[in-house]
Amino acid sequence: MRLTRGLGPVLATALIACGGAKTTATPAPASAEPTPAQTSAPATEEVAEEPGAGTDAGLSADDRALMEERRANFVSVCNQSGNNGAYCSCTWDQLLEVVSREEILADKTSKEQVDELRRRALLHCVDDIPEETVKKGFLGGCEAKANPAFCTCAYRELRKRVSTREIATRGGEDRDGFVSQRNEALEACVGQVDAAAVKENFVRGCRDNGGAKASCLCAWNYVRGKVDLMDIALDRIDTEKLGPGLRQACRKPAP
Repeated sequence: MRLTRGLGPVLATALIACGGAKTTATPAPASAEPTPAQTSAPATEEVAEEPGAGTDAGLSADDRALMEERRANFVSVCNQSGNNGAYCSCTWDQLLEVVSREEILADKTSKEQVDELRRRALLHCVDDIPEETVKKGFLGGCEAKANPAFCTCAYRELRKRVSTREIATRGGEDRDGFVSQRNEALEACVGQVDAAAVKENFVRGCRDNGGAKASCLCAWNYVRGKVDLMDIALDRIDTEKLGPGLRQACRKPAP
């Protein structure tokens, strides 16, 4: 994966696209407590450097200039909104702990390195994400499923209960507590759910997955008769349970 075109967008969007419509939990960041391997070794012992450790001091003038170009490109792509400069700079610092200078100069990273960088960014840099960005990510995820008025209400109610850090990390290590608080916030806004908007999103999603318009409308009518509107809006549908009846109700008649 290329640094300037790959990691920047990954870290600028994936880490903060935390809309309330999703119920699937993401892995919690690792504990900030140091492990034995991370604690300081006695002064008489030589501490081994991590793969990404070191400085630019040993690089040639051309390579130092290229490193600065890589850094500037990374931060620029990551900070496309213009509000995430501190977060993106912090993430670059974490990148230097994960990826060697040689790999950065070659503009290459592995999937494993990207996963580790994502973990470290959540652990060390999430407090640098401004609330405007956290809110935008939340609303973007929510509005893919429900109407803007409901999503705005949901964010407002959620912020009464949790911090922006908890929203950005979906609760961090206290995932169950966050889900409980989020569900309370969503329920507080049930009166803002727009049935027409939920239907439109449902049918559009069905059509995007290859369904014919008539079949998707049939599916909506069937699901709406079985599932609460709020659960449809938040994608809390037990498709395994509804599947057989839905297929029976909406199957095409034999020619």
